[in-house]
Amino acid sequence: MRSFIFVLLLFAESVVQAQIKEYTERIDIPYKSKALTEKNLKQVRSIWERLPKNSTVELILIAEKEIRKLDPLALVSLSMSRAESIKLFLTSQKIAHAADIMFNTTSWIEEEGIYGTKTSFKRIVRNPYKVYSVILSKEVPACYDYTPAELRALSSKDPSVFTINTSQDATITGPGGVIVYIPAHSFLLPNGKLTADIQVQLWEFLKTSEMIMAGLYTSSTGKMLETGGMIYIRASCENQCLKLLRSSKILVKFPLMYYEKQSGMYNFKGVPLTDIIDWKQTEYANQDTVPPVEWEMERDSAGNPAFYVFESNGLGWINCDRFYNVEDKIDVRVTSEGNLNFEASLVFSDINSIMPGDFIPTQKNNVIFHNVPRGAEVTLLIYGYDPKKKTVHYYIEPVKLQETISTAAKLKEVTLDEFKLVVKGLKG
Repeated sequence: MRSFIFVLLLFAESVVQAQIKEYTERIDIPYKSKALTEKNLKQVRSIWERLPKNSTVELILIAEKEIRKLDPLALVSLSMSRAESIKLFLTSQKIAHAADIMFNTTSWIEEEGIYGTKTSFKRIVRNPYKVYSVILSKEVPACYDYTPAELRALSSKDPSVFTINTSQDATITGPGGVIVYIPAHSFLLPNGKLTADIQVQLWEFLKTSEMIMAGLYTSSTGKMLETGGMIYIRASCENQCLKLLRSSKILVKFPLMYYEKQSGMYNFKGVPLTDIIDWKQTEYANQDTVPPVEWEMERDSAGNPAFYVFESNGLGWINCDRFYNVEDKIDVRVTSEGNLNFEASLVFSDINSIMPGDFIPTQKNNVIFHNVPRGAEVTLLIYGYDPKKKTVHYYIEPVKLQETISTAAKLKEVTLDEFKLVVKGLKG
């Protein structure tokens, strides 16, 4: 379990939250069958047509009999096949757009032993390939319900604000160099409007120091990512947050001024959890084998790579990332003389990556980093904010990753501005 306290500067602008109604229905698929029957297809179509606007429905794909009699791997395979079949049916028949369909992943709890003792604690483990249901959504544009992790990230810096008219194509450029192209008539506007002046806010998290101050990490369901930058885009009109029309896509260009060119970069979207923002590769995140995604490298006048260029069918969190292949993967346990119940990060020296640590509830002088490369040169950073004194307590040490690292970890107390300078000194 990770816990932290940090500065949250809440938005002055009011946030309108959509009231989304949720339903649950079970699809009556024959026992152990992966194929959908004609009756199943009619049932799925009927559920979608009956679903009110601003509502979501969860389609349960596994019967109680199957849960009792099949082993977990068989359940994973069965539910995934059924989920893929439903998505293919809805999209190929143009009944629903792919953006309206999500695969619901499940979490379970397993016991993890505490190093050097006979005791253990329960840890939630998420498996992105364990699918038991499909969620269909008929949300209309509405403002987002921000999680604490999102509030923390977005309050760490001011956004760039642009006013555009939806009747014309628009290009906006952030101070960090991110360029966003927005086609005309891309939004469903409030009150039946066809065109309007709207506000677009752009947050750029391109430098390592910006990501650290925002509490952002480069991990996807526990797997290590190498990043080329992170952004958040928000559009609003008359105090209502807007979503892209399902037929629209924006073009996002991530500059290469901070990092060297890397092959195999993908477009990831943010999955806001309570205390962390996870990242999910678009389109193919629920498949065991990830096929190549179409991307291009734009070049400057000298022929050198200038941007990674991606299309996105949504706003919100957008990342330019790739999975980092860890051949010799280990869990690293850091033990200190004092209480480490703060934020803990590994900042990699040769990889554009920041990995989070997990604290053990019963041993607050221990923190574990999962699935990281053995022998990597990193900076261990532990920090927490004291809201009463308005200071930051932090500890920083270069280490080489191995299964167990012992450290004195005596935290130093500095002002927030002083801590920002410390973080900038890591990798800019």
